[in-house]
Amino acid sequence: MDEREQIEARLRAYIHPNTPEGAEQEAAFDDAVDAQLEYEQQGGGEGLPPGVASLSVGNYSVTMAEPGNAAYTQASLCPAAWAILRNAGLLRRALPVAQRL
Repeated sequence: MDEREQIEARLRAYIHPNTPEGAEQEAAFDDAVDAQLEYEQQGGGEGLPPGVASLSVGNYSVTMAEPGNAAYTQASLCPAAWAILRNAGLLRRALPVAQRL
């Protein structure tokens, strides 16, 4: 699996349970993958290697990510990819929808 395919898989997990439907959403999803790929290749985000959750320098400390915990959050997804997915209607709602009692 190449780097683009890995990003695509992570973005699909990020937008779950939504899936791109129709040409417009498919194109937007592809644009978001491209934006995230470019962002990560330019060293965007935390700049930590995969599997590392945090790093300290004074007295040296490394915290490893838990297996299966390497997922995008709104903070780790690049702003352009997040905006593309949001504008295409592929992101979950941030606030729960009120339900009638």
